[in-house]
Amino acid sequence: MACECVVLGSQVSGVTDILKDFPDYQFEASHIETLAAKIKAVKHMPIKERQEVALNMRKQVIKEFSIEEFIKNHETLYLDLVK
Repeated sequence: MACECVVLGSQVSGVTDILKDFPDYQFEASHIETLAAKIKAVKHMPIKERQEVALNMRKQVIKEFSIEEFIKNHETLYLDLVK
């Protein structure tokens, strides 16, 4: 996602958090037929649409997983722990 590529992910803890804004790009864990269908769908997507989805995924990563956000979240956690 950070490399501005469309990402598919299984619906397991952590992955669903990262792909929460992109439910169409998630699949149930161990369902290889669903994964294969989603890979084909992305492959056959018009290039402009694929680029737009990839850009939106990158924007989400930058917004939610930047070093600034990481530090802010950890500072809040640590401050809560010492209260």
